[in-house]
Amino acid sequence: MAADVCESLLLPIGDDGALVPTGLVESLTGNDPGPSPYFAPSAALADAQTQVTDALLREQGAEKEAIRRLSSNVGTLADEYERLQAAVSGSDQQLATLAELPDVLPGAISAILDSCKELGVAVPDSPSYEPTDYLSPLVVEARDRPRWQWVCGEDEDFAAFDSLKDAWKSWDGSGECRADYVGFESFAPDKVERRALSRLAAPRDALEDTSRLWALCAALGTEVDAEGAWWYDSDLAGLEVLCPSAPGVKYLKALHDGTLFGDGDYVVGEDVPPGTYTTRKRVKDCYWERTDLHGNILDNDFVTFAAKGLTVTLRKGESFSTSGCGEWRKK
Repeated sequence: MAADVCESLLLPIGDDGALVPTGLVESLTGNDPGPSPYFAPSAALADAQTQVTDALLREQGAEKEAIRRLSSNVGTLADEYERLQAAVSGSDQQLATLAELPDVLPGAISAILDSCKELGVAVPDSPSYEPTDYLSPLVVEARDRPRWQWVCGEDEDFAAFDSLKDAWKSWDGSGECRADYVGFESFAPDKVERRALSRLAAPRDALEDTSRLWALCAALGTEVDAEGAWWYDSDLAGLEVLCPSAPGVKYLKALHDGTLFGDGDYVVGEDVPPGTYTTRKRVKDCYWERTDLHGNILDNDFVTFAAKGLTVTLRKGESFSTSGCGEWRKK
């Protein structure tokens, strides 16, 4: 009788050799899957469970354990059908479940095949299972959909981007940018996000903090105004983890480390590290001065125009003053 259960579950395999859970395909697509179904619709699983239960009650021989395993495997597959069919409505939470389909069903199906083989039922040796060839595009969407989306622009002229690189490439920096969590399941920071959050001086809410950091990452697709750099100070440690390749993050880090600076007076070894510094090209009306600890001038220059920019080497213990030269960057 258990062998009859196997035969009622297994339908002729298609020309492409694919294992297709018929009932789930029909539920997802609204279409008959064609000539390739291998497993019967999920309604047949309920009948199979009843038949296997009856067989367990009647069988007293050596096949009882094999029938018991078949019963367990049919129950597992029925549970997976029920769980995955609930995902058809397409809500975010259910799509997360649907995304598991290519990983979950093959194991449950293979277990039934093994049980049926054990009971002497002829089944294909190695049927394939390629759900994305048959199932709704929801499966592909569930696997490929990003966790975050960046919405950037001003007034009513906003654009949505699925990656930071797209935002950096297409957003001109006008207006503002926000990061919306669009993942399927309730938010939980991933490994990189947890590291970034751990470096914040005053963390508050994980979702709020992560959203703010990702939004800043988008805004830092270009170098920022040095005068407004202080605004990022409390988040810089987290930004260095979350988006270290952002041009603005590199710029802020250089400002923070003292390897990039503008007009002002600096003590070498305290405010800025020793080393060789250069300006940008085409510097005009620039004055710089190196002095010792007592204020004696070691070297200075007033430059009316320098097409190739300027280069100065600063040594520990010196002071350095600069005005009108723009930014100095450590080589």
